[in-house]
Amino acid sequence: MKIPSNKYQKYFLFITCLFVMILTAYLPLTLEAQKEKPSFRSIDSLTYALYSQQQWNEMIESGNLALAHNIDYFYLRMRMGIAWYSKENYHQSIPHFEAALKFNAADQTALEYLYFCYLMSGRQADVRRTKPKLSKTALEKIGVKRTGILEEIYVEGGPGIASNEKVTDKLKQPAPEYNIYNETYFYDNYAYFHGGAKFYISPAISTYQSYGLVNAPFTQRVRYQNQPLEDFTFTTHQNEYYGNLVIGLANGIQITPAWHFIWFEMQNRQFRYDTITFRLVSDTVVEGIHDFVFSFSVKKDFPVFSLGLDGTFGIFDNVNQGQLGISAWVYPFGNLNFYAQTSLINSWQPEEYNLIFYQMLGGRLVKDLWLEGSFAIGNLTNFAENNAFIIYNAPEKINYKFETVLIYSLNKHLEFSARYRLMQRENEYLYYYTFDDFNVTTTEYFFHSVIGSVKWRL
Repeated sequence: MKIPSNKYQKYFLFITCLFVMILTAYLPLTLEAQKEKPSFRSIDSLTYALYSQQQWNEMIESGNLALAHNIDYFYLRMRMGIAWYSKENYHQSIPHFEAALKFNAADQTALEYLYFCYLMSGRQADVRRTKPKLSKTALEKIGVKRTGILEEIYVEGGPGIASNEKVTDKLKQPAPEYNIYNETYFYDNYAYFHGGAKFYISPAISTYQSYGLVNAPFTQRVRYQNQPLEDFTFTTHQNEYYGNLVIGLANGIQITPAWHFIWFEMQNRQFRYDTITFRLVSDTVVEGIHDFVFSFSVKKDFPVFSLGLDGTFGIFDNVNQGQLGISAWVYPFGNLNFYAQTSLINSWQPEEYNLIFYQMLGGRLVKDLWLEGSFAIGNLTNFAENNAFIIYNAPEKINYKFETVLIYSLNKHLEFSARYRLMQRENEYLYYYTFDDFNVTTTEYFFHSVIGSVKWRL
C-alpha cells in the first residue's frame, strides 16, 4: 500500500476533522428530532405538576417544548403566562395571556392578568382597551373603577436659568477696532407653566389637550462707533396649545398624531442710518409670531422591546422644519426595573440637515421611585420630541442637552416628578466694520431648566 504524501495527509486529516465536527454538531439534533413527539396528555400532566409546584423555569421550558411541537391550548398558555408573571417578566407574559384569550375571549382571570401586565409595562393604551372587557365583579376585586370621560390631569412648571456670565463678560470688553456697529441679544431667566387633561373617547382612543405659557425676557444691546446705546428689554409671553390622539390597536400597535401651536408677540428695535441728520435712529417694531408643528408616530410592542417611527413637520418664523426618526425601547427583564431608549433623528430645514442622537436609560431605584437619565447630541434648534410635546424653539442654537428626572408614584392615582435639564446654547454677537462688511462671533454658555410636575389619574 502506497503511503500518502504529507500534502495529501494534511488534506485527509482536515476532511476527517471537518466530518467529525459536523457529525458532533448535528447528531444530537438528529437524535432529538427522532424522539417521539410528546403527547398532549404528557404535556398537560407535566406542565400542571410544574405549575402546581411553582417551578417556573421548568414550566416555561416545558411549555416552549409543547409549542415547538404545535401543542397549544388555553391552560398551557395560562400556565406559561402566570409563570412569566411570577418572575415579574410582564412583557413575556403578555403574548401568552393574549393567546389564551383567543381560546376563551371572556375568561376573566386571563383578562385580569393581562390588565396588570399592560399596567406594569407602561402600555396605557392597552390598559384602556382591556378595562371595558373586565366584568363589574373583576373590577371591584382589583379595585379599579370604570373609565369616565376624564382620565388624567397633568400640571408642570418651573424656572429656566441662564448661566450667561461668559456672554455678559464679553459685552464688557472693548469692541474690535474699526467697528462702526455691533449688536447682540442675551436671554435671561424664564418662567414656564403647562396644564392639561387626558380624556377617554373610546376603549381604543384617548386625547390629551393642554395649554402652556412661557414668560421669557431678553435684552438687545447695541454699540455705535464703540459708544453703548440704551439697552432695550422686552418680555415675550409665549402661549402654547398642544393636543394629541393616542390610538391603541391590537397586537401592541399604537398610533399617535399630535399638534403643537405657538403664538407670541415680540418687540424689537431696528436701527438705520439717517442720511439727513447723519445719525443712527431706531424704530420699535412689534411682530406677531405664529408657529406650529404636526407630528405622527407609530409604535409596535414586542415581548422584550419596542420599535417606533415618527415624523414631524413645522413652521418656525416662516421657515419650514422637518424631522424623521426611528426609536427602539428595550426591556431586558421584561418590566420597568430597567429600560432604555435609543433614537436617531434626521432634522432638516432649507439647505441645512442635522443628525441627532438620543439615548435614555431608566430604572426603578426602590419600590415606587424611578430615575431616568438622557442626552441628545446635535443641532437641537426647533427640535421636537416626545410626539412634539416639547419644542426647543429657543432663539439661539442648541448644541446638546442632558436631562435627568425622578418619578415618584405615591399611589395608583397620584404621581410626582422632578426634572433637571442642561442645554448648551450659543450667543451670537454681530459686528459691522462697514455697511457691507460684517462678522458674527459666538459664545457658548449653559442654560438650566428645573421642572416639577403632578399627575392625577382618576
